[in-house]
Amino acid sequence: MYAGSRLSAGLALPVTLPTGDSGAFLGHGSVTVSPRLILGGPALLRVAGNASVALRRASKQNNLEICNAFTYALGAEAPFRLAGQCLAAVASLGGEAS
Repeated sequence: MYAGSRLSAGLALPVTLPTGDSGAFLGHGSVTVSPRLILGGPALLRVAGNASVALRRASKQNNLEICNAFTYALGAEAPFRLAGQCLAAVASLGGEAS
């Protein structure tokens, strides 16, 4: 992990194990690995994002084809005070493209 005054960066390596029934859409049916780069920075509006590649065995469930994919996520937080209480507005977006 790197933490500077304007940018923080980190790496992650999530691994999933085939514990669910893939026929019931409760799992992929194989091990998946998703090397991930995570970036963030301090500001009045805190923003963090990550991007990764999901590496998994190709499979087909009915008309749904699953294979390797690019995944991404972006989140933002805007802290504020209201009536003496510390609150935050939060938004997030995530997705995948194969």
